[in-house]
Amino acid sequence: MNNKNNSYPIPTGRVKRFFGLSKTTLNIAGNVALAASKNYITQNNVDFKELLLTKENFTKFVTQLSIMRGAALKVGQLLSLETGEFLPKEINEILSACRNQAYSMPKTQVIEALKNEWGENFEKKFSIFQFVPVAAASIGQVHKVKLKETNETLAVKIQYPGVKESIEDDIDNLGLILKSTKLLPASIDIENLLAIASRQLHREACYKTELKYLDKFYNYFKNDEILEVPKPNFKYSTDNIICMEFKNGVTIEKVASRPQKEKEFIFYNLVKLLFSEIFELNCMQTDPNYANFLYNVDKKKIILLDFGSCVDINEKYKENFSELLKSIVNKDHDQSKNILYKLNIIDQNLPLNIKSKILDHFFEISEELNSEFGFDFKNTNVIDRMNELSEEIIKLEKPVSLPDSEILMIQRKISGLFFLARTLEVKLKLSEFFIKYSKN
Repeated sequence: MNNKNNSYPIPTGRVKRFFGLSKTTLNIAGNVALAASKNYITQNNVDFKELLLTKENFTKFVTQLSIMRGAALKVGQLLSLETGEFLPKEINEILSACRNQAYSMPKTQVIEALKNEWGENFEKKFSIFQFVPVAAASIGQVHKVKLKETNETLAVKIQYPGVKESIEDDIDNLGLILKSTKLLPASIDIENLLAIASRQLHREACYKTELKYLDKFYNYFKNDEILEVPKPNFKYSTDNIICMEFKNGVTIEKVASRPQKEKEFIFYNLVKLLFSEIFELNCMQTDPNYANFLYNVDKKKIILLDFGSCVDINEKYKENFSELLKSIVNKDHDQSKNILYKLNIIDQNLPLNIKSKILDHFFEISEELNSEFGFDFKNTNVIDRMNELSEEIIKLEKPVSLPDSEILMIQRKISGLFFLARTLEVKLKLSEFFIKYSKN
């Protein structure tokens, strides 16, 4: 979630939201036509896709998604995570802003939303209500308040008006734009990505479900010495508001300047959390946004936030993951390959040479992760290896099949941890987790 004080009324209603996207699309089309005319006059070759993928056009596109929020912004976030390596570097940097950028509602719209949920005189219940949000994201924004009756300091997460109702329209409109403009290569399964975004948005927009997961994580970790979850406040939570204990801390990437041992302590416990979620909690908070993990420097506590993107992990997946860990520990490449195919983490319809390269990279990385010497996240060349592969994948003429949305979201969490480890420049021995959770 972003902590910028950029307020802009969220567009509500199908017509307003469609007009916002359409206006941006027409502006982009106008830019392309103008640039194409200039190229024609100067007798240069006209490459319409190259003209479309300009910094100016993508900046307009991302800005409009950020203004709209809801499903529109969420799709932009998904695209930045799933397709970033297929786009020019400067375009990917702009699109990546979707993960950390959202406008907040102005005070008048906040008050209107709160009156709808809590009644006309809601402010009388609070001794302090900070109308400037402490965070804003694709689904809602968070305010810091203090209750009069108990003197508790709470975080109040308010869902943007009309988000639930706009999901399908936003998905359809964005799908139309992405397919008609052909911004993405043919190897990207746009239909499946949009379907996953739709399911995820419906789930995240259900605050009752998020409150249930918040409560589950709170109860599981309430006596933990390192991990901490805000206590939910059911009294003031509604269908469109989640209230919880307010927690202080810095976003997790900001601990990069802390001593090396402290950084390794933090990351070790986040990896421990990952395995606990899969094999003990049977559900996982899958959003890798750094703002969802705070660190309280004074208490040496890691604070977990935002449970809207939780997925349940069934027994079949647990067994598959356990078998995969066992195959890594035993260096059984055939078994690893079979499980990766079974989970569709690797599309079996890929050309043989690409499948072989993906598997070779997986075996190398697995061996490094399971090494008794520890994995050096700072100096690994994993990213370079994967970038080389993406150059080949981008040239494919058919969409690459994606795994089930649950597996895709778990992959996203693991990728997020990997990039955090690179940011923190840690080197850690992780083999104990592979051994502990591998199937006997």
